[in-house]
Amino acid sequence: MTEVRNENEFCFGIDEARVLTGMDLFSTADLFAVFEANLDENKCLTSDAFNTSFRTIVKTKYESAPAEAQRIKVIINRLFDVLASGPDTVEFRRLACGLSVFSKDPQEVKVHAAFQLYDTNGDGVLSLEEMIDYFTCVFAVVFALDPMRQAAMGGIPSVDLAQITAKQAFADADKDGNGEISFDEFKEWFSASPTA
Repeated sequence: MTEVRNENEFCFGIDEARVLTGMDLFSTADLFAVFEANLDENKCLTSDAFNTSFRTIVKTKYESAPAEAQRIKVIINRLFDVLASGPDTVEFRRLACGLSVFSKDPQEVKVHAAFQLYDTNGDGVLSLEEMIDYFTCVFAVVFALDPMRQAAMGGIPSVDLAQITAKQAFADADKDGNGEISFDEFKEWFSASPTA
């Protein structure tokens, strides 16, 4: 008889979740394309479309139902819950930023993809608000997969950590003091940051 475990018993690091789900086989662009194929007219995914997208990803890795199916389901459910932007929907921009950490691409490619998503007005720079949105998604994903990491940080909510991190990034990276961070400034800060 197969033991059914409580979903709350599972904690996952980013690397483990990447490998279990099969996202480690996809470039950032290809990962985004799987989800973009199921977007509605509002650039959102319903939970059904989200699950359909993940089935496509998981099937790339496994020919039959994986032995780790229950753990994979927990990852998918946690990601949907933490990234949901409304009842039964996830906005693609939030999803893509949260998932950008999972692709097989080098860190610079992942960071560039996320930067482009959060440069909402296309001006080539991030405002503090845009950066807070980006970090909120990333930290929400990390904490959803590994609640012990959040507990080890004193239980700080992802929104609060995102604000602290974004403000510190601006203090460190905004070399010209114009209140905006270019991709080059962001990349330089990111690669020098021990916590990024």
